[in-house]
Amino acid sequence: SLLFEQLKMGTMGFTTMYKTAEVTHSLENMRVVDFRSDTISVPTEGMRRAIYEAEVGDDVMGEDPSVNALEEKSAKMFGKEASIFVPSGTMGNLIATMAHCDRRGCEIILGDKSHMLLWEQSGPAQLGGIQMTTVANLPD
Repeated sequence: SLLFEQLKMGTMGFTTMYKTAEVTHSLENMRVVDFRSDTISVPTEGMRRAIYEAEVGDDVMGEDPSVNALEEKSAKMFGKEASIFVPSGTMGNLIATMAHCDRRGCEIILGDKSHMLLWEQSGPAQLGGIQMTTVANLPD
């Protein structure tokens, strides 16, 4: 693919929050794994067995023993009454923000270099109707 060729030739850079970095190392011995979609990957026999043997239930209804055990363990680990499992930090940040900003039109103030602003596609504004006001980040 073009992407792989660019990486292989070291001609593609990537942008970080602060600067553009170039890919300068050799990819000659690097293993490439295609994560475009779950339809491309093929589960191993062990994975299939684990899926088949897993106790499952509806996690939304509180009936999945694996999710319940994970949430109970997390609550105990942090000394809390309860916890909730979310599949990403972005989702966790969004839930926490919307729990504090309980109606559309609320405002949060965040740094102009903040992770939520730069890397989470302004989720509070898009999904919660929350005004995101930025202030300049200080050097410290």
